[in-house]
Amino acid sequence: HGINGHSTEAYCEQAALHIAVEKKWRACVLNYAKVKQTKEQALVGGQSLIDAGDISTVVSYIRKHHDGFLGALGFSMGGAKLVQYLCRTKEHSQLDAACCISSPLDFTERNCTVHRPVELVHRLYHFVIAASVKLSLARNYFELRKHPRLANTTPFRRSRSALWWWLQTNTVTEIDRSITLPSKGYSDIH
Repeated sequence: HGINGHSTEAYCEQAALHIAVEKKWRACVLNYAKVKQTKEQALVGGQSLIDAGDISTVVSYIRKHHDGFLGALGFSMGGAKLVQYLCRTKEHSQLDAACCISSPLDFTERNCTVHRPVELVHRLYHFVIAASVKLSLARNYFELRKHPRLANTTPFRRSRSALWWWLQTNTVTEIDRSITLPSKGYSDIH
């Protein structure tokens, strides 16, 4: 799933259900995007946003307990992490098949529309998505503020800079830099 996704997302549940019912296979969803964590549960992030160490750990664990066919399916940023895993492990991936759906395969080089929206359609997209995300964040503001990695970030401080952040932030990248990355333990998007 994507960086903010979870195993309870409809597309994850539908894919897992299809795999279980149609193919008679077992499905496992890696939840690396936990926002609501206690200090004891807080995970330490990898070297970068697309670090694939968590995939390696899960694949190794499954392989110890299962010797049959093992395939991986990555949605969105999960697909980018899967590609990173496959690039690092090459023929030693322990996977029999892999598939990426709606993934930014060239994430670090050609995502200028994500980081620097210039054209009107891209700016409009960011405005609408950012407004929707900020509304969701505002609804969960007090719960998110308890998160050990978010409490001291600009959006959750009790200050003028926090108010200014809520008023001026209008791109997905700004939200990711201020909230998503710190909540996962990353300091930078690269």
